Amino acid sequence: MKSLSAYVKKGLFYKSVVEDGSDIIFIVNYEGTILYHNRSVKETLGYKASGLVGKNFLITYPPT
Repeated sequence: MKSLSAYVKKGLFYKSVVEDGSDIIFIVNYEGTILYHNRSVKETLGYKASGLVGKNFLITYPPT
């Protein structure tokens, strides 16, 4: 890729950072409902691909 701006314009930056990244990424609303998560959630935590969407974020934490 010739420049970062060209990479961003083609949507490859988002895909490589968010979707294909190794970090767990959640997008939640103010109530804590999961709206989106990347595939790293499945690989790291073992949840199904869309099994957490619509559920509360706190279920991803182990009980204390």
